[in-house]
Amino acid sequence: MSRAAGIPETFLTAFQGLRTIAHLKKDDTVLVHAGASGVGTAAIQLVKLFGAHCCTTAGSEKKLEHCKKLGAEVPFSYQQGPWLGTNKQFASDQNKDGVNIVYDSIRKDYIKQNQEVLGTNRRWVVYSTQSGVIADKLSLNILMRKRIQLTGTVLRARPKEYKTELVKIFKEQALDGFTNGTLKCGYR
Repeated sequence: MSRAAGIPETFLTAFQGLRTIAHLKKDDTVLVHAGASGVGTAAIQLVKLFGAHCCTTAGSEKKLEHCKKLGAEVPFSYQQGPWLGTNKQFASDQNKDGVNIVYDSIRKDYIKQNQEVLGTNRRWVVYSTQSGVIADKLSLNILMRKRIQLTGTVLRARPKEYKTELVKIFKEQALDGFTNGTLKCGYR
């Protein structure tokens, strides 16, 4: 029962970013940063639940293995260097010019690679500021040329009415995943 407490914080945050903001759909290719974090593990599972493809970044072999068990098709250690080439190849394997969605807990050193890995007319959702609030390598030229939609969001700051509606939509679209075992709370 205590694991279910993670649903509001992790799954609703990920669901809001991926489904209601980025409009995640079947066969999309999604890059989830910090895949072994609470929100990251929820995001990976939701990507799979909705029939999309997932690549992710994490910091250790144990975390990468966990991400793979949750459904990440291409887990990549950010400690091994730039991940751009691996994830662009993954998108190319899905017949795409780049990933459809970057779901980002924003690390400043990922800004440039995020812009490059996204295809044209794609979505980038930022839900946290892990390494600070300044994005000094953000290129408005790339955002405009590729028509990237960049959205920042924080669930906690939303009004009660918004959260109530989000819970209703989550219940309709995803809650059964916990009953049938597709979605799991917690790291184990």
